[in-house]
Amino acid sequence: MQVMRCRPKADAARQQTASVKNGVEDIRHRLDPRIKSRRNIDRRLESVAGALEKAEAQIARIAEMVQDSAEGYQEVERQIERRSRDLVAVLFSETPPAPSMEGPPMTLLEAFASNSAALRLSDRLVFADIAFPSVQSRDRYIEEHLKKQ
Repeated sequence: MQVMRCRPKADAARQQTASVKNGVEDIRHRLDPRIKSRRNIDRRLESVAGALEKAEAQIARIAEMVQDSAEGYQEVERQIERRSRDLVAVLFSETPPAPSMEGPPMTLLEAFASNSAALRLSDRLVFADIAFPSVQSRDRYIEEHLKKQ
């Protein structure tokens, strides 16, 4: 996932910000006290170092949030994939698989919508152990069943 590859760049930006902050603090501490007192140079350098520290913390929080979001997205994709496979198995087999126990329950309609291309019904006239006289009657039954969900 491309988003997850951003973490090293964010870490590099955070480290660079920390390096600049350390350089500002080093200059501030090495300056002659007489120079520091002119035009509030000491306070200004302190303010710059504080702003850089805040930026460093923000970069770290953003990188963490992006990482967590990407991992959450991947987990949801895995759940959808598992549930789609389960639904396909239910629609096209005699014995349905055990339902996935991970994540919140998904209605038949949600599963159908999550992967409609994989769930296109063939011209089989049997659905849920019911033999239908035509494809249209089977499809009407499925639509009615989905509406009840």
